[in-house]
Amino acid sequence: MRKDFRTLLSDGKPILLDGGIGTELYDKGVFINQCFDYVNISNPEWVKQVHESYLAAGSDVIETNTFGANFMRLKHFGLEGDLESINREGVRLAREVAGDNKYVAGSMGPLGIKIEPYGPTSFEETRAIYRQQAQVLEEEGVDLYILETFSRMAELSEAVAGVREVSDKAIIALLTVNDHGQTLYGTDPVYLVPELEKLDIDVVGLNCSVGPRLIYDALEKMVKYSSKPVCAMPNAGNPKSIDGRNIYLCTPEYMATYAKRFLKLGVRVIGGCCGTSPEHIKSIARAVGQSMSSDVKKKVVAPGAPMEQVEAREVLPLAQRSRLGEKLAAGAFVFSVEVVPPKGCDPTRTLKRIQKLKDAEIDAVNIPDGPRASSRMSPQILAILVENQIGIETILHYCCRDRNILGMQSDLLGGFAAGLHNILAVTGDPPKLGDYPDATAVFDIDAIGLTNIINHLNLGRDIGGNDLSKPTAYATGVALNPTALNAVEEINRFHWKVKAGADFAITQPVFDTAQFLHFYEQVKHHQIPIIAGIWPLVSYKNAEFMNNEVPGISIPESTLARMRATASSEEAKEVGLQIALENVTQILPYIAGAQISAPMGNVKFALRVVEGVRAMLKDRRPAAEAVPVPSR
Repeated sequence: MRKDFRTLLSDGKPILLDGGIGTELYDKGVFINQCFDYVNISNPEWVKQVHESYLAAGSDVIETNTFGANFMRLKHFGLEGDLESINREGVRLAREVAGDNKYVAGSMGPLGIKIEPYGPTSFEETRAIYRQQAQVLEEEGVDLYILETFSRMAELSEAVAGVREVSDKAIIALLTVNDHGQTLYGTDPVYLVPELEKLDIDVVGLNCSVGPRLIYDALEKMVKYSSKPVCAMPNAGNPKSIDGRNIYLCTPEYMATYAKRFLKLGVRVIGGCCGTSPEHIKSIARAVGQSMSSDVKKKVVAPGAPMEQVEAREVLPLAQRSRLGEKLAAGAFVFSVEVVPPKGCDPTRTLKRIQKLKDAEIDAVNIPDGPRASSRMSPQILAILVENQIGIETILHYCCRDRNILGMQSDLLGGFAAGLHNILAVTGDPPKLGDYPDATAVFDIDAIGLTNIINHLNLGRDIGGNDLSKPTAYATGVALNPTALNAVEEINRFHWKVKAGADFAITQPVFDTAQFLHFYEQVKHHQIPIIAGIWPLVSYKNAEFMNNEVPGISIPESTLARMRATASSEEAKEVGLQIALENVTQILPYIAGAQISAPMGNVKFALRVVEGVRAMLKDRRPAAEAVPVPSR
């Protein structure tokens, strides 16, 4: 009969885990675009065969085939309804093979999504998802848990908490590192040891992503700081694609050599991850058998985490971050005009238009990102050209579509170094309009997560909590849609954007002033300046198209009727201008500025709106309900 796993740990002898279950199933014919966890149901004999091969190779512990059997990952395959059966079968298959003498570890991996502060899933929701999976594993009688391949301490912490709500059994908690020996967000794992020490876990360590040498190098720094036993589960090197299949190149003998080095380093628990076959485990078992115990290192105090090393900072006051921020902080009314990046690589005509805006003393040029999926110049490059050549500030629309989180961070750091100071954080619409209707969209995070990233950079910390030495100083805007179909969701998202560090908001073009004012009443308590989007219509076709085909735009029937009744192009423009100014009149006491679109790039027409609003401002009387401008 097997001992309690914690008793086994206290014996001081090396403990051997299994290898890459997914790799073995892949070799049996499970394609990488399929759900490996579902094989517990679709082909249980394959799973049993994999377990049997690792036990025959010498494993003391086998993991359940449930690494991705959580709600979020199963939902990707439409299998969330099978969560309970997949996890139950995973444990039953492993237990049937392990019998009474070997250990079954419930395998749990990351959710595959971004959680707060970079994603919409809260810590509470994350914990509940892990609790749901752990509950099933616990009911089926796993001996311990392996929480593996985590990139963020925050998610690992919630996974541990979720397990602890249903079980007091041993937990092995494993982070993963990249080719530079850092977590996905650039943190050296040695700085995370103090956080790991606080968790109610039994074993710490690293697994997956890289081969034994890089795992060794990272653990060499971690082992001496950990009071808990340490685990190493490297990949069998980095894979090489041969005829469309991933082949891992580390030989069993090479893995065995590193197993001995791990033991000498003080590692207690050894196994393998991707590419680690039963032959690899067999060679490791021989090496482990020749070393009856690992060298236990005396713990010393770990260095403080990067965030603890950074001198406490505050974000610069809004007035010190940009000229636009200075005016907003002072309560002055601001004007921006939206100018779309040009098609192709010649910005000459666009820069000439923007020069007219500077001459008219416009505060900033609003540069949208990727309008309607067309092949236009990068808005970030155009913004840099404008600031450097024209000398007018820009508000760069920066959207999350088709960018990963590390690329966003690089863009933001580079943009600030190049002289950008104002940014509008937007999630971005799918590219369903324009020249490339089949283009796909990738969303790594949304606008809330992006706002959090900018705020961290403004504090002088990257997304891994590492010191930047010099902080950025962005004035951060966020989008706001007063006519959103789901007003409750829009209000909730705005709340989280403000909490994440938003300094001001820019609305979608306002056509329905009554709806704007109703919406305003529900968000004014956030006390950040709201800049209203104003679009002067130029024709009935223009109004009809925007109302029906542009996401987030809603035009009242009365406005459509007025545009429909115009008899000529010139009359339509005059009526469109009149409507725009009437709308501004209704909302003027409640807004901090106006962002005016330039239809078809016609900045002269946009400037006529500016002239009209400036005339109103001479007689402006603030409403009692108007929101005070924040001091931050």
